[in-house]
Amino acid sequence: MRYEEFVRRPRQAVAAALAGIGLAVPAAHLAHIGDGRVVLGTSHGLSGNPSRFRDGEITLRADETWRASMSRRDRLIVTAIGLPLMLRYGITAAGSPAEKQDAHD
Repeated sequence: MRYEEFVRRPRQAVAAALAGIGLAVPAAHLAHIGDGRVVLGTSHGLSGNPSRFRDGEITLRADETWRASMSRRDRLIVTAIGLPLMLRYGITAAGSPAEKQDAHD
């Protein structure tokens, strides 16, 4: 699942990911996921990222700060590291999916 797809259309992204592993989930089971939001229940975790302990309605938004603030050098380094997986999954250097839809099959 691509981050950008999840933030843009969370319910569809989760449904597609579940279908991709052979799980047919009734729409009612995804009712807590809406356009630009997700409703989380209480977590009983003991440690981890503080955001894991948030509950209630969470607004989803794309964090695009890195696009403006990452240096060209750092972008090239990250692209070089990720290039094998980008090619495997059909992701262009610009970050959008390539034309080939079944790149990950």
